[in-house]
Amino acid sequence: MGLNRSIPIFPHAIEFDLFEEDIRPYQPNLKSHTVFYNPKLAVQAWEAIENKLGICNNTEPVRQISHILAVTARQGYLRSAEAEVRCARTMDNYLQLEQDQTEEFFNQGPGSSNPEWRETEEQKKSLLSAAGFWIFPYGTFDTLNERLSGKACQDLRGQRPALGLFKL
Repeated sequence: MGLNRSIPIFPHAIEFDLFEEDIRPYQPNLKSHTVFYNPKLAVQAWEAIENKLGICNNTEPVRQISHILAVTARQGYLRSAEAEVRCARTMDNYLQLEQDQTEEFFNQGPGSSNPEWRETEEQKKSLLSAAGFWIFPYGTFDTLNERLSGKACQDLRGQRPALGLFKL
């Protein structure tokens, strides 16, 4: 197990570059991503708004719906006021807090009984975290596996998401 360093961390930044594909070696981490709400519900809500406004989807210009996926970097997520990502320094702070809390989990929590969950130093260095977001095409989450507690899980193996990379 260990940290999933592949999923981008969404910062509070303004400018970003858009890449057609994330070139980092993230594919091994895509087997099972937890999604905390069903992305299909957001699409259904948007379509309901369009219908209420009398907007017809079959006319030009045709709209394109995509899903954006990122980890929220905000206060409280890592139990610290230092978790808000706004620049390179705060990104480093966030990553250190995340690492410290993961180590605490492995040393004191349920992870302590599973040493195979620990990342090797090589694994830690093999994939650098990104400040940004992934863009997946519409329909990516049509096979979402609902779980108890409102969470859902999606197998994203084989997907090649675009990457919005923020300028910190």
